[in-house]
This record gives sequence, C-alpha cells and structure tokens, in this order.
Amino acid sequence: LTQHLQHDGDLAQLDILDQDDELRPLGDALRSMLRQDPRKRITIDQARKALLQLAPMLLTRTWPLAIEIDLG
Repeated sequence: LTQHLQHDGDLAQLDILDQDDELRPLGDALRSMLRQDPRKRITIDQARKALLQLAPMLLTRTWPLAIEIDLG
C-alpha cells in the first residue's frame, strides 16, 4: 500500500519502456492507469482501448518483454 501511495504513475520501472520506440506507448498507457488522483487516471474503457490498440504489436513481442538498452 505504501508503494502505491508514493508514486503518481511515474514508476522508474516504466521508464525503461521509453527506451524502446514500440513500447513507449505501453509505458504511457500504464502511467495513465496508475495515477493516484482518479480525476487524472484514465477510465477502464480508455484503458481497454489503449491496450487493444497496442495488442497487435504486443503479440509480436517475446514475453516477458525484453528490452535492449543501448549503453552508448
């Protein structure tokens, strides 16, 4: 419960998704689902639509999701 109340959808674990152009929209969708303030959180219908849009891309990925990081 404490961890749930300590973030507003800005989890560091989701930041890694931003490093993959295909997965960035997934990170954005998850962040919007995890907002503390219900007025700022997307509705369940919006969440379903977001995940439905991402489904074709997600079906082509290996699970659990693997993300290659370019360390420069």
